[in-house]
Amino acid sequence: MYSVLVSQTFGKQFHAIEEDAKNQIRKALEGLSSDPFTPSPDMDIKPLTATSPKKHRLMVGNYRIVYVVEEQTVRIIEVFIRGRGMIKQDNFLSAG
Repeated sequence: MYSVLVSQTFGKQFHAIEEDAKNQIRKALEGLSSDPFTPSPDMDIKPLTATSPKKHRLMVGNYRIVYVVEEQTVRIIEVFIRGRGMIKQDNFLSAG
């Protein structure tokens, strides 16, 4: 069993999320306490490449949760709405 700790950044971001999404995120964080590495139908987990320390992302609805696993602790770094390839070029946004 892993313990799940959240950062202050996550706390601030989480506070701004609508209540339905908060409930989904809470449930997903409980799932991380069992296994923070293995994807399943209920847990869309992927390792992030080229990160040090090694980070993972968990998708919950339209939100991405970024976390790192240290021994038996899952440290939640941040949560944000998933982007879809938006690239800023000069003063315009375009799909990339």
